[in-house]
Amino acid sequence: MIVWILKDAEPLPLKSGQRALRSGLLAQELGRRGHQVVWWTSTFSHHLKKFIFERDTRLELMPNVTLLALDAGRYQRNVSFARLIHHRRLGRRFRELAGSEPRPDIIVSALPIIDFPFQAARYAFSRGVPLIVDVRDPWPDVFADKSPAPLRPLVRWLTLNERRRAAYSLKSAVALTAVSKGFLRWALGLAGRSQGPHDRVFYLGHSGFEAAGQESSHPSKLAVQLNRKLVFTFVGTFGHSYEVELIARAAQHFHASRPDVAFVLVGDGHQRAGIEQRYAGLKNLILTGWLDTREIAAVLAQSHVGLVPCRSLPDTVPNKPFEYLAAGLPLISSLQGEMAEMIETHGLGLSYRAGDLGGFIQAVDRIWRDRQALALWSANATKAFTEKFSASRIYPDFASHIELINELSRRGKTETAVPG
Repeated sequence: MIVWILKDAEPLPLKSGQRALRSGLLAQELGRRGHQVVWWTSTFSHHLKKFIFERDTRLELMPNVTLLALDAGRYQRNVSFARLIHHRRLGRRFRELAGSEPRPDIIVSALPIIDFPFQAARYAFSRGVPLIVDVRDPWPDVFADKSPAPLRPLVRWLTLNERRRAAYSLKSAVALTAVSKGFLRWALGLAGRSQGPHDRVFYLGHSGFEAAGQESSHPSKLAVQLNRKLVFTFVGTFGHSYEVELIARAAQHFHASRPDVAFVLVGDGHQRAGIEQRYAGLKNLILTGWLDTREIAAVLAQSHVGLVPCRSLPDTVPNKPFEYLAAGLPLISSLQGEMAEMIETHGLGLSYRAGDLGGFIQAVDRIWRDRQALALWSANATKAFTEKFSASRIYPDFASHIELINELSRRGKTETAVPG
């Protein structure tokens, strides 16, 4: 079976120690089964804002997995006209080159970006190829939902064409997959149909830290700083999606009264300089900068709680919680809806509302006072990860699902929809 995976802006596991994420894990599992995978992406790194390759590049990423990176230009800001142009160019370049590649048996295209599934839908219909759209984020509705209420009608009007293109893509798919139940409901609503037998949720999950090893190259000074401390850790980008400064403000609150509590911020981004300047005197607030997978594993091994201070839409279930669960850490999370329900159902920690410093402080104080609850939540985190959220469970299921849809399509049991 030849499988095309279309996903831009996902970090690529190009070097030893770089962890594969959703597309990489799925490609790896399909390749392990002997299928030939082509992963279409761009030459530009969304996260680093620089080119990974200087020109169109084809390389063997892993056994049976070919990476096909297309030059579609660059952009500096996530919300910008330049990024929109990048997406358009990438979709157009896929359309131009797809016909010269061996015909795939099935296509799995992520949404976002919209241009990949849109062009994939047109190609799939013309060639009789089944298309699966994997919904990672509810584009373009997310832009209106995250805008101030008075501006939402305007944003919806400005993104109306993008919504039509997304709807076309979703209607064209023989199956929809998603990273959360809420996102699947959104996709079905935009496609204008009810959930079918082949529409499924596959959580992002995490591959665990076993491959990284417990040895660490992170500075021994940090290990000394964290010794005998109750450690609350955030790992991620200091971008608009995360209220990183809220953690710093909590550290300021506990600085004098709880010397045995430490807050560790792993990562970098536009918020970092301001936090370092405003909270420079706090000995209980540690900023490490970027760390590699082994270093992150070592920091999480010394941590007690994983922090998810996320500004997000209800029912968002990002990668971050699974990374902490993989390390056996319970959560303090601001995610509402589906993730909050998961935390409550499985006993994985505590939730608070985004922006609520008092609620966050109360959660930290609760954990400091109730170490038995902390121990229980930690055990639950390990159990839930092993049984439900490990990549070793999720991606074999995902790959089997793709194989099933391909077989049904080959036997004429599915058909590619034609949007009106």
